[in-house]
Amino acid sequence: MPAICPKCRSPLQLDQIPLRKDVQMTCASCRTALTVSLVVALDTASAAAPSAPSAPSGSPLNEKKVMAVVEGEASNEMIREVLADGGFEWVPGGVGQDVMTLLERERPGIVIVDVGIPDILGFEIAPRIKKRSDLKGIGVILLASVHDKTRYKREPESLYGADDYIERHHIHDQLLPKINRVLESKKQPASTAGIADQPAARSPEPPPPSAVEPRSTVSPQKAKAMEQAMSIEQVFENMLEEERKPAPEKTASQVLKAPSPQPRMVGDPAAHEAAKRLARIIMSDIALYNQRAVEEGVRSGQIFDALRDEIDEGRKLYESRVPSDIVASTDYYREAIDDFVQKRKTEMQKRA
Repeated sequence: MPAICPKCRSPLQLDQIPLRKDVQMTCASCRTALTVSLVVALDTASAAAPSAPSAPSGSPLNEKKVMAVVEGEASNEMIREVLADGGFEWVPGGVGQDVMTLLERERPGIVIVDVGIPDILGFEIAPRIKKRSDLKGIGVILLASVHDKTRYKREPESLYGADDYIERHHIHDQLLPKINRVLESKKQPASTAGIADQPAARSPEPPPPSAVEPRSTVSPQKAKAMEQAMSIEQVFENMLEEERKPAPEKTASQVLKAPSPQPRMVGDPAAHEAAKRLARIIMSDIALYNQRAVEEGVRSGQIFDALRDEIDEGRKLYESRVPSDIVASTDYYREAIDDFVQKRKTEMQKRA
C-alpha cells in the first residue's frame, strides 16, 4: 500500500497494518509519530451497476466505444446523450487517471480529449497514442472551449497529431458527423496517414446535412439549451456548482500525502477552484489556435510577447467572469500560463 511520511517524504511500510481506523505508527526515518487513516474508496459507477468486462489488451478496437477524457459534468453529460442518440457507447476517461492504461483496457474506436484537462496537456495525448502500434488506430478528437466564438472563425494551425477537433458549443450538432468521418478515414488507404499533422482543412461551422452522416436526434429546444450551457457565460457557473459538491472519499495514499502550501484565500473556496479551471481553459484555447506562436514563445521564453493580444484578451474575459475579490488577491490566470509553458517546454525537450 503506497504512502509517504508527510514530514520527511520517506516511504512508509503499511503492508502489515490491520484495516482499522486511526492506526498509530512512527516513521522509521525521522521518528515522527503519525496517525494513519485507511479509507476504502468505492467506484460509484461500478457499484451502481455491474459493467461489462474490459477488452483484453491487443484485442480489436471497438468502433462503437467512444472514450471522453473531458473535465466537467455538464460536458460529459452532453457528450453521453449525443453518443447515445448515435448508437455509441460513452466511456468516461477519468480525468486524473492514466489515459494510456484506460485506452489499453477499453480499446475504443475514438477518444475525445479536452485540451484543458488538468495534470497533463491534452495536446500531448494524440502523439502518445500514435506512437503505439496497438493504439494508433484510435481516432483522436480534441475538444476546445472557445472562449470567444466570434473571434475564432479560423482553423487551428495544427491539431497536434489529432484527427479532428470540436468546440464545446457544437457538441450537439457536430460530434456525431465528426466521429463518423474519423472512423471512415481510418478505413482509407495508408497513403492518407499523417494528414492530421497538417494544418486543419475543415470548417468549424456545422457541416451540411448528409444522408450518410447521422445527426443527434436532440430536439431543437434541447439543442439550444445545451449550446447555452456550454457558452462561456455559463461555464463559470457550472464550475462553481461542481466545486461546491461534496468531495469523494480519499484513498489511504491521498490521506497521507503532505498537503501543498495554500495561499490565504479571500472569498468562496469553490470560486477559487473554478477560477483556476477557467484560467486553464482560456490558456488551452489560446494554445490550440496559435500553435506556432506558442512554440516560438516557449522556445524563446517570450510567450507574453508572442501572444500579447491573445493573452490580454483572455485576461479581460477571465476578470469579467471571476469575482473581483479573487482577481484582486490572486493571479490564477498568470499561474495557468506559467504552468502551461513549463509543461509544454518539458514535452518539447522530450521530443528534441
